[in-house]
Amino acid sequence: MIFNCTKKATYSFLYSKTPIEMVRKYKYLGLYISDTGSFKLAVDDLLSKAKKAYAALYQSLNVYNGAKPRVIIKAFDTMVIPIITYGSEVWSSYFYKYSLNYILNNVNNNQEKFHTRVCKNTLGMTRLTTNIGCRSELGRYPIAIKTICNTYSYYIRLQHMQTNTLLGQATVVQKALHLSKQRSIFGFIENICRETDLPLHKAEPGVDINKCTISNLTKKLKFGLMRKFTEIQNNSIKKSGKLELLANTKFNIKYEPYLDELNLDQRKAITQLRISAHKLPIEVGRTLKIPRHKRYCKRCSSSQVGDEFHTLMICPYTQFQTMRSLALDQITKHIPQFSKLPLKEKFMYIFACNDPLCIRIVAPFIARCINHEK
Repeated sequence: MIFNCTKKATYSFLYSKTPIEMVRKYKYLGLYISDTGSFKLAVDDLLSKAKKAYAALYQSLNVYNGAKPRVIIKAFDTMVIPIITYGSEVWSSYFYKYSLNYILNNVNNNQEKFHTRVCKNTLGMTRLTTNIGCRSELGRYPIAIKTICNTYSYYIRLQHMQTNTLLGQATVVQKALHLSKQRSIFGFIENICRETDLPLHKAEPGVDINKCTISNLTKKLKFGLMRKFTEIQNNSIKKSGKLELLANTKFNIKYEPYLDELNLDQRKAITQLRISAHKLPIEVGRTLKIPRHKRYCKRCSSSQVGDEFHTLMICPYTQFQTMRSLALDQITKHIPQFSKLPLKEKFMYIFACNDPLCIRIVAPFIARCINHEK
C-alpha cells in the first residue's frame, strides 16, 4: 500500500522477483487503513458490524416480546456501542472535522441515524416519529460524546508517554503535526477543551499519572459535553412547534421512569402524547396544512382546538369524560392538594411523569384517548 491522495500510484515492488500486490485498503487490528489516510472506511465497517450485532440482539430482545426499554438500552450500550466506538482513540480526531456544536448537533451522520433508529424501535415508535423526541424520552446522548471521551483519555496517556517507546515516538510526530497546523489528536482535544471551558491537561516533568486521575479528568470532560448537549437539545425542542408539550414538561435529558411502569400499549400511548406522535386533530391538521386555530376536536361541538390538553382535560365526549373523572378522583385520593390546582397545572403535573402512581392511574385513560383517534 502506498499512502497518497491522488489515487494514481504507479509504483511496483518485488520480493524474490515476485510482484507484491498493491492494495487500496488493509485491515490492521480490526480497523481498515485506506491509502488516502481516511478513516471513513474503518468507521463504516464498524457501523456495519454494529448493525449486525443489533439485528441479532433485536430478535431475542425487543418491546414486542415483553422486554423493558431500560433492559434493551442496557444491552445496546453493552454489546453494540463498543463495536461502533472501537478504535475511536485513533479515528475520532480525523472523523469529526468541525466545531463541537456541529458534532453534538449533527444527528444526520450514519452513526446517529442508526442510534435514532434503535431508540424508535425501543419505544415501539414508527420511523416517521420525531427523532429528538424519541432520544429525549430515553435520555440518550450522542455517540460522539463517548468517542470524544475515549480520545481524551488516550490523549492524557500520550502526554505522559516516554519518548523511548514506539508510542512515544508516534506522540512526538503528532505534536509536530499539531505545531505545523495539521490535523492531529492534540489539536482536536485542544479545540474540545476550549469549547467546553475546561483547562487543557499538560504533563508535568517527572510526574506520573494513574488510571484514577485519568478517569476523573475524563468524567469532567464528559459532564461538560453532556451539559453542552443538553443546552443544544433544549433549544431545539423549544424551537420546534411540534414538541410544545415536551418543551413544557421536560427540562433535562433523562430516562423517563414511566417506561418501566406500564405495559406496552399504555407506554406507547404516553410516549406518543408527550412527543406529539399521535392522531389528535392538532397533529393531523399539521400534516394537512390546516391553520392551527381551525384544527377542531371531532369528538365534541365546542369548536375548540383538538390538542392534548383539550382531549384529556376538557372534551365533553361521554367516554372520555367518564374515564377522566374516575382517573382525576383517584389522583386526588393519592394527593389531596391536586384538586386545588388549576386545570392547566393538573395537566402539566400529570405529564411531567414524575409520580409513578399518578401515571399508572391515568395511563388507561390516555391509552383509550390515543387509540380512539386511530
